[in-house]
Amino acid sequence: MASTCASAPSRSASSRSTRASIDHRRHRARRFAFVRRRNAVSVEASPDGTSLERVLEAAVRAAQEGGTVMARKVGAEVIKTKANARDLLTEVDGEVQRIIEAKVAEEFPHHGFLGEESVAAGKDASSDALREVLETGPDWLWVVDPIDGTTNFVHGLPLSAISIGVAYKGELQVAVIMDPFRDECFTAILGGGAKLNGTPIKVGEEATALEAVVVTGYAPTDASTEVMLKGMTGISRSSRREARKLILRSKY
Repeated sequence: MASTCASAPSRSASSRSTRASIDHRRHRARRFAFVRRRNAVSVEASPDGTSLERVLEAAVRAAQEGGTVMARKVGAEVIKTKANARDLLTEVDGEVQRIIEAKVAEEFPHHGFLGEESVAAGKDASSDALREVLETGPDWLWVVDPIDGTTNFVHGLPLSAISIGVAYKGELQVAVIMDPFRDECFTAILGGGAKLNGTPIKVGEEATALEAVVVTGYAPTDASTEVMLKGMTGISRSSRREARKLILRSKY
């Protein structure tokens, strides 16, 4: 009986296809590695003589000091809302931001600083402020969210962090995320990988959404919430398709 499946390619054709695929991936890897090397600021010596290791250490110290305040004052009262009723602000946001900004000014007085609590409310305010400071500010810029997850913080949930990014001429070079409630400090240097409390980390090995755990929050506006829900629906459908495939394979 004739098979309804397409015939398999010959071994030589398959080998050529495999070699071509491997060569293509190698070419892409070399190209992107070159781009990263071209854009990266050397850890040993940046264009203006600043060591990225020194920047990272300063960012970690600032985040640790701010994190101490966060952990002590979790559950603080809301002093006002910003763009909407879900965009909350506490006195701790401002206190943590001032701590980090003072540390930056002390260690790197020529660096710029953009903190979330210094930006006006509104969906376009943050992007407008960032665009302005990149166009008119110094080469080095610290971008800080003093309490990333203020709603959780206000409700006494230990699910918030301090987020710090340091860019040189618009290219992110150093990042720190400090979770003071779990004593976890995530760090990264461009081209140097990411670490958790000094230990290298990597992404998971799950190949499909079915194998993974997907976590999300609710966006601050109805329009962005709708986009988020559509994305989650797509992931859910993909997972169900993968589950059906596994069931069929197990049956036959």
